[in-house]
Amino acid sequence: MGSELLYGYTEAQALGNKLEDLIIPVHMRDFVITAHKNWLNNGVKIPDSELTLCNKKGDDVTVFSSHVLFTNEYDKHEMYCIDINLARVRQAQTQE
Repeated sequence: MGSELLYGYTEAQALGNKLEDLIIPVHMRDFVITAHKNWLNNGVKIPDSELTLCNKKGDDVTVFSSHVLFTNEYDKHEMYCIDINLARVRQAQTQE
């Protein structure tokens, strides 16, 4: 539900699509794909960071992004990304 509000895609719209095609700006796609492959294949964790991604309309969405990777009971990797919307933080900073 949070991702739907943040990025504008319903679950049905997002399922079956690649993350990079939905919310990763074109100029970042190769880097993001490589970073994910490096973590899965070489154990190089993706660092937590502030990123500007994009929503369904193509508008910028500034988030603090954190990633978690673990191996489930079926010995399969699962990766989760937790993005926190920084819009209100940015708005408050401009009002200072």
